[in-house]
Amino acid sequence: MPKEPTANEAEEIDLTKEQNNRCIPFAKELIKIIGKYDSLIGKVEQGEINQHYKDLIQSIKVKMLEKGDLRLDDINYILRLALQHYDSIKYIMSENINRSLHDLQIKQFGKELGEMTYNELDEYLK
Repeated sequence: MPKEPTANEAEEIDLTKEQNNRCIPFAKELIKIIGKYDSLIGKVEQGEINQHYKDLIQSIKVKMLEKGDLRLDDINYILRLALQHYDSIKYIMSENINRSLHDLQIKQFGKELGEMTYNELDEYLK
């Protein structure tokens, strides 16, 4: 039988739920805002980042002010939520590519690449 949370644990759970209710919708909005500025991708030099992203940052600040109930402590959490979205996509895509490359190696060589001898590899490359 699960034990009941202590008063501190229950308060922490409530605070987490409260923070999620504040932050998750804004993290979703942040992803949309960033998506509107995709024309900056690949066009910004390191020394020009502040100038080029000034409008994007201003848009984010305006939305934060409109939201009204975001706390300063929420900002890092919101950014982490938004980055988690992109990191998940990156991870899944990378795993799919790795799986495809593995399958290709098996199809091409008839065995795992690591199972090949150096002589077999040398013969294949000639």
